[in-house]
Amino acid sequence: MLSRNLIGMIALGFAACGAQAQELSKLPDWSGQWKNTSGIQWDQTKPLGPAQGAPLTAEYQARYEINLKDQAAGGLGDDPTGQCIPHGMPRVMTVVYPMEIVITPKTTYVLTDYTIPRRIFTDGRDWPQELDQNFNGTSIGRWVDPDADGRFTALLVRDEITVIDHALTRPWTVTKRYSHESDPTPIWHFNDCAEDNHHVVLGKDSYFITSDGKLMPTKKGQKPPDLRYFQGVGK
Repeated sequence: MLSRNLIGMIALGFAACGAQAQELSKLPDWSGQWKNTSGIQWDQTKPLGPAQGAPLTAEYQARYEINLKDQAAGGLGDDPTGQCIPHGMPRVMTVVYPMEIVITPKTTYVLTDYTIPRRIFTDGRDWPQELDQNFNGTSIGRWVDPDADGRFTALLVRDEITVIDHALTRPWTVTKRYSHESDPTPIWHFNDCAEDNHHVVLGKDSYFITSDGKLMPTKKGQKPPDLRYFQGVGK
Protein backbone atom coordinates (compact mmCIF):
# COMPACT_ATOMS: atom_id res chain seq x y z
CA MET A 1 0.00 0.00 0.00
CA LEU A 2 1.13 3.54 -0.69
CA SER A 3 1.69 5.66 2.37
CA ARG A 4 -0.38 8.81 2.87
CA ASN A 5 2.74 10.93 2.48
CA LEU A 6 3.56 9.34 -0.85
CA ILE A 7 -0.05 9.69 -2.04
CA GLY A 8 0.06 13.35 -1.03
CA MET A 9 3.32 13.87 -2.93
CA ILE A 10 1.88 12.25 -6.07
CA ALA A 11 -1.25 14.39 -5.85
CA LEU A 12 0.85 17.50 -5.39
CA GLY A 13 2.91 16.51 -8.43
CA PHE A 14 -0.21 16.12 -10.56
CA ALA A 15 -1.51 19.47 -9.32
CA ALA A 16 1.75 21.20 -10.23
CA CYS A 17 1.77 19.62 -13.70
CA GLY A 18 -1.85 20.60 -14.21
CA ALA A 19 -1.19 24.20 -13.22
CA GLN A 20 1.80 24.39 -15.54
CA ALA A 21 -0.21 22.90 -18.41
CA GLN A 22 -2.95 25.47 -17.77
CA GLU A 23 -0.37 28.27 -17.92
CA LEU A 24 1.07 26.92 -21.17
CA SER A 25 -2.40 26.65 -22.73
CA LYS A 26 -2.69 30.45 -22.52
CA LEU A 27 0.62 30.97 -24.35
CA PRO A 28 1.05 30.92 -28.15
CA ASP A 29 2.69 28.19 -30.17
CA TRP A 30 5.65 29.86 -31.86
CA SER A 31 7.49 26.66 -32.71
CA GLY A 32 9.29 26.30 -36.03
CA GLN A 33 11.81 28.66 -37.57
CA TRP A 34 11.83 32.46 -37.58
CA LYS A 35 13.93 34.11 -40.30
CA ASN A 36 15.19 37.55 -41.23
CA THR A 37 14.27 37.45 -44.91
CA SER A 38 15.42 41.02 -45.58
CA GLY A 39 19.15 40.27 -45.32
CA ILE A 40 19.53 43.66 -43.59
CA GLN A 41 21.47 43.60 -40.34
CA TRP A 42 19.92 46.57 -38.54
CA ASP A 43 17.29 48.91 -40.01
CA GLN A 44 15.40 46.64 -42.41
CA THR A 45 13.82 49.61 -44.21
CA LYS A 46 17.19 50.88 -45.48
CA PRO A 47 20.06 49.40 -47.55
CA LEU A 48 23.24 48.10 -45.94
CA GLY A 49 26.23 50.33 -45.22
CA PRO A 50 26.29 54.13 -44.92
CA ALA A 51 22.69 54.33 -46.19
CA GLN A 52 21.58 53.04 -42.77
CA GLY A 53 22.14 56.61 -41.56
CA ALA A 54 23.42 55.83 -38.09
CA PRO A 55 23.35 59.03 -35.96
CA LEU A 56 27.06 58.78 -35.16
CA THR A 57 29.11 61.47 -33.48
CA ALA A 58 31.87 63.02 -35.60
CA GLU A 59 34.48 60.87 -33.82
CA TYR A 60 32.67 57.63 -34.49
CA GLN A 61 31.67 58.61 -38.02
CA ALA A 62 35.38 58.93 -38.81
CA ARG A 63 36.02 55.59 -37.11
CA TYR A 64 33.22 54.00 -39.14
CA GLU A 65 34.71 55.24 -42.40
CA ILE A 66 38.11 53.79 -41.42
CA ASN A 67 36.32 50.53 -40.63
CA LEU A 68 34.72 50.42 -44.10
CA LYS A 69 38.06 51.03 -45.82
CA ASP A 70 39.76 48.31 -43.78
CA GLN A 71 37.04 45.77 -44.61
CA ALA A 72 37.19 46.74 -48.30
CA ALA A 73 40.92 46.00 -48.18
CA GLY A 74 40.34 42.56 -46.65
CA GLY A 75 40.60 43.37 -42.94
CA LEU A 76 38.08 42.80 -40.17
CA GLY A 77 37.66 46.48 -39.44
CA ASP A 78 35.72 47.15 -36.25
CA ASP A 79 33.92 43.81 -36.34
CA PRO A 80 35.00 41.82 -33.24
CA THR A 81 32.98 38.74 -34.16
CA GLY A 82 35.77 37.74 -36.55
CA GLN A 83 37.62 36.71 -33.39
CA CYS A 84 34.62 34.70 -32.16
CA ILE A 85 33.65 37.30 -29.56
CA PRO A 86 29.92 36.93 -28.75
CA HIS A 87 27.66 39.18 -30.82
CA GLY A 88 25.75 40.61 -27.88
CA MET A 89 22.59 42.69 -27.92
CA PRO A 90 21.17 43.99 -30.11
CA ARG A 91 23.17 42.13 -32.77
CA VAL A 92 21.88 38.72 -31.66
CA MET A 93 18.51 39.78 -33.09
CA THR A 94 19.96 40.21 -36.58
CA VAL A 95 19.17 36.48 -37.05
CA VAL A 96 21.75 35.53 -39.66
CA TYR A 97 20.70 31.91 -39.16
CA PRO A 98 17.06 30.98 -38.34
CA MET A 99 16.02 31.40 -34.72
CA GLU A 100 13.81 29.25 -32.54
CA ILE A 101 11.53 30.61 -29.81
CA VAL A 102 11.03 28.21 -26.89
CA ILE A 103 8.25 29.31 -24.53
CA THR A 104 7.88 28.20 -20.91
CA PRO A 105 5.59 29.78 -18.30
CA LYS A 106 8.33 31.85 -16.67
CA THR A 107 11.06 32.16 -19.31
CA THR A 108 11.18 32.45 -23.10
CA TYR A 109 14.36 31.41 -24.91
CA VAL A 110 15.57 32.74 -28.26
CA LEU A 111 17.94 30.21 -29.81
CA THR A 112 19.97 30.36 -33.02
CA ASP A 113 22.85 28.38 -34.49
CA TYR A 114 24.96 31.53 -34.77
CA THR A 115 24.91 33.28 -31.41
CA ILE A 116 24.64 32.48 -27.73
CA PRO A 117 21.05 32.05 -26.47
CA ARG A 118 18.93 34.95 -25.28
CA ARG A 119 16.87 34.36 -22.13
CA ILE A 120 13.77 36.53 -21.57
CA PHE A 121 12.29 36.43 -18.07
CA THR A 122 8.48 36.58 -17.93
CA ASP A 123 8.04 35.66 -14.25
CA GLY A 124 7.08 39.17 -13.13
CA ARG A 125 10.47 40.12 -11.73
CA ASP A 126 11.59 43.74 -11.59
CA TRP A 127 14.83 45.14 -12.99
CA PRO A 128 17.81 44.41 -10.74
CA GLN A 129 19.49 47.33 -9.01
CA GLU A 130 22.79 46.33 -10.61
CA LEU A 131 22.78 44.80 -14.09
CA ASP A 132 25.09 41.87 -14.76
CA GLN A 133 27.86 42.87 -17.18
CA ASN A 134 27.54 40.38 -20.04
CA PHE A 135 27.22 40.41 -23.81
CA ASN A 136 23.48 39.65 -23.92
CA GLY A 137 22.46 41.97 -21.11
CA THR A 138 19.22 41.29 -19.20
CA SER A 139 15.87 40.78 -20.94
CA ILE A 140 12.57 41.08 -19.04
CA GLY A 141 9.30 40.66 -20.90
CA ARG A 142 5.57 40.58 -20.28
CA TRP A 143 2.86 38.59 -22.03
CA VAL A 144 -0.25 40.53 -23.07
CA ASP A 145 -3.67 39.64 -24.40
CA PRO A 146 -4.61 42.36 -26.94
CA ASP A 147 -7.90 40.67 -27.92
CA ALA A 148 -8.95 39.94 -24.32
CA ASP A 149 -9.88 36.38 -25.34
CA GLY A 150 -7.99 34.69 -22.53
CA ARG A 151 -4.92 33.83 -24.63
CA PHE A 152 -1.63 35.71 -24.76
CA THR A 153 -0.54 36.55 -28.31
CA ALA A 154 2.11 39.23 -27.80
CA LEU A 155 5.35 39.31 -25.83
CA LEU A 156 6.37 42.87 -25.01
CA VAL A 157 10.14 42.62 -25.50
CA ARG A 158 10.96 41.46 -29.02
CA ASP A 159 10.62 43.67 -32.09
CA GLU A 160 11.40 47.30 -31.28
CA ILE A 161 15.03 47.90 -30.32
CA THR A 162 16.49 51.18 -29.10
CA VAL A 163 20.25 51.68 -28.80
CA ILE A 164 21.59 54.33 -26.44
CA ASP A 165 25.36 54.74 -26.69
CA HIS A 166 28.05 57.40 -26.35
CA ALA A 167 28.91 56.82 -30.03
CA LEU A 168 25.46 58.12 -31.06
CA THR A 169 24.14 61.68 -31.03
CA ARG A 170 20.68 60.40 -30.05
CA PRO A 171 18.92 57.09 -29.29
CA TRP A 172 18.48 54.97 -32.43
CA THR A 173 15.29 52.92 -32.71
CA VAL A 174 14.39 50.30 -35.31
CA THR A 175 11.70 47.65 -35.61
CA LYS A 176 12.77 44.12 -36.53
CA ARG A 177 10.52 41.86 -38.58
CA TYR A 178 10.85 38.09 -38.97
CA SER A 179 8.95 35.54 -41.03
CA HIS A 180 7.55 32.49 -39.23
CA GLU A 181 7.80 29.10 -40.93
CA SER A 182 5.93 26.41 -39.01
CA ASP A 183 7.55 23.44 -40.77
CA PRO A 184 7.02 20.42 -38.46
CA THR A 185 10.49 19.08 -39.35
CA PRO A 186 12.78 22.13 -39.67
CA ILE A 187 16.46 21.65 -40.49
CA TRP A 188 18.94 23.28 -38.10
CA HIS A 189 22.60 23.78 -38.93
CA PHE A 190 25.17 23.81 -36.14
CA ASN A 191 27.67 26.65 -36.36
CA ASP A 192 30.49 27.23 -33.85
CA CYS A 193 32.67 30.25 -34.53
CA ALA A 194 35.38 29.03 -32.16
CA GLU A 195 35.94 25.85 -34.17
CA ASP A 196 38.69 26.07 -36.79
CA ASN A 197 38.79 29.87 -36.76
CA HIS A 198 41.66 30.95 -39.05
CA HIS A 199 41.70 34.62 -38.07
CA VAL A 200 44.35 35.77 -35.61
CA VAL A 201 45.16 39.21 -34.21
CA LEU A 202 48.80 40.11 -33.62
CA GLY A 203 49.34 43.53 -32.13
CA LYS A 204 46.76 45.74 -33.81
CA ASP A 205 46.61 43.80 -37.08
CA SER A 206 44.53 40.85 -38.19
CA TYR A 207 46.14 37.99 -40.12
CA PHE A 208 44.94 34.69 -41.55
CA ILE A 209 46.20 31.13 -41.06
CA THR A 210 46.27 29.08 -44.29
CA SER A 211 45.29 25.42 -44.51
CA ASP A 212 48.98 24.43 -44.28
CA GLY A 213 49.45 26.44 -41.08
CA LYS A 214 51.24 29.46 -42.58
CA LEU A 215 50.59 33.07 -41.57
CA MET A 216 49.35 35.23 -44.42
CA PRO A 217 48.17 38.87 -44.74
CA THR A 218 44.54 39.80 -45.05
CA LYS A 219 45.20 43.09 -46.87
CA LYS A 220 47.33 44.06 -49.83
CA GLY A 221 50.69 45.46 -48.74
CA GLN A 222 50.15 44.43 -45.10
CA LYS A 223 53.39 44.32 -43.11
CA PRO A 224 54.40 41.15 -41.21
CA PRO A 225 54.02 41.11 -37.40
CA ASP A 226 56.82 42.22 -35.08
CA LEU A 227 59.07 39.17 -34.51
CA ARG A 228 61.68 40.84 -32.31
CA TYR A 229 61.34 38.22 -29.54
CA PHE A 230 62.10 35.26 -31.86
CA GLN A 231 65.82 34.46 -32.01
CA GLY A 232 67.34 33.94 -35.44
CA VAL A 233 64.53 35.73 -37.24
CA GLY A 234 65.46 38.69 -39.42
CA LYS A 235 64.19 42.12 -38.56
